[in-house]
Amino acid sequence: MFVGIGSRVPLEELIKGIAVVSGNDACIAVAEHISGSVGGFVSEMNRKAQELGMTHSVFLNPHGLPADGQITTAGDMATLAIAYIKRFPQALRYHSMQEYTYNDITQYNRNHLLHRDSTVDGLKTGFVDAAGYHLTATANRDGMRLVAVVMGTARPTVREREAAKMLAFGYRRFTLFNPFKDGEPVASTKVRYGAVNELPIYAAELPQVLVLQSAKNTVKWSVEIPTEVVAPITANQTIGKITFSIGDTPARSISLISREQVAEAGWIKKAWHGILGIKTWNWKIIGIVTGTLILILLAFLMVFKLQGRSKRPMRQRIRRF
Repeated sequence: MFVGIGSRVPLEELIKGIAVVSGNDACIAVAEHISGSVGGFVSEMNRKAQELGMTHSVFLNPHGLPADGQITTAGDMATLAIAYIKRFPQALRYHSMQEYTYNDITQYNRNHLLHRDSTVDGLKTGFVDAAGYHLTATANRDGMRLVAVVMGTARPTVREREAAKMLAFGYRRFTLFNPFKDGEPVASTKVRYGAVNELPIYAAELPQVLVLQSAKNTVKWSVEIPTEVVAPITANQTIGKITFSIGDTPARSISLISREQVAEAGWIKKAWHGILGIKTWNWKIIGIVTGTLILILLAFLMVFKLQGRSKRPMRQRIRRF
């Protein structure tokens, strides 16, 4: 991106330079800014790659220029792209820019799918002589996002054509299955000792699963939540999970959470919930206790009745003879 040595550049401009025009100088500047050195940043790259499950990748520099022993795969790039988009979806506004100007120099995004397909909004191109032309492309159609990775083509037009074919294949063959309306709770459960009696439970992520069009009628799901929860409940507290299966094969599990906090109830309601929460009643003991209370009550009534009679003035009758 033609960053001058010793110049001060806003970090956002460096991100644009990396995302749009593959600025190797911007990669070095960001690496040194974040980790203090290129070597320190590369160590963090490899640590993060292992954390994401990119087990076939080894990085030796932050920009991808050839280095002995540096290697990656299409599968690992797909893993990285998915994790990146999920964690930083707002970054797509940089990757979808078709041109970028810095230092009075305008350069164009080499991902030509951006102006051929309005649903494509990223992600990154790459090229080195030793490996050819690469493209990680992503598109979003009707709420379903797919990622296609093409590596090692002889010409840039081939990587774009193959990526477009892969995306078309994916949207033709697959669909997103979501049995719930947007914004509605997945389930609800009772609340003991709470200011409210019932808690709506929501999916932590969109409750959906990617499935072949031909298999969408075989999708099943099960919701695992407790029959009741005990207040207080915090916002975003994990309550259970929902598991999708395609046929008899588990496909995806999503955590179920509370969206709002629930405070404890007052002592009267808590006491009442405590009584209702007694699982097993011993009816013989309850009968004995109830009978005893009735006898005591009757005894008190008889005593009060006798006392009332003793205090009543005696009437004298005069008879005439």
